Amino acid sequence: MAGWLRQCTIRVTELNGRPEGDYELFEAGGRLQYRGQFHRGRKEGLWTVWDSGGTRIAEIEYADDVRNGPVSLWHGSFYQGGRNAGQLKLDANVLDGRYDGEYRTYFASGGLRSFVVFSKGEIVSADLYDEQGEVAVSGGPVAFDQARGDVSRDLSLFATIEESIRYSLSYASRQE
Repeated sequence: MAGWLRQCTIRVTELNGRPEGDYELFEAGGRLQYRGQFHRGRKEGLWTVWDSGGTRIAEIEYADDVRNGPVSLWHGSFYQGGRNAGQLKLDANVLDGRYDGEYRTYFASGGLRSFVVFSKGEIVSADLYDEQGEVAVSGGPVAFDQARGDVSRDLSLFATIEESIRYSLSYASRQE
């Protein structure tokens, strides 16, 4: 990851050795990839991520460096040859770093794929839908297992995003 970041440029102010205020990361070609804000060296507010094709792929709300609030993911420029780029993939809410409340995933075609309800990170209910919008599985181990798999993939993506931001502060060149 550090090799890729060495080719990037970040725009960020530092205060007392910590990032403060607006943050932007640009890929080597100058395309914006990340935008957010720091407060006292910690992620705060809405952070937006674009893929290298320019498609918005994530919006994550932070409070004191913890995912907290709405999170959304979109299919990127390179998924299925880009024909569904920008199509909503996930819409959910996070409280203190854990899913809480409604969690919806969508097929690349735009139809609802799953509807899950969480309480403090625990699955309360889960329904799976087919491409025609009909309930395919309501509750039970199959729906819960798929929801757990989706969450695992989400958390992996969030970790990659957060790691890129952290490493960029050390490796990317700075621009005033």
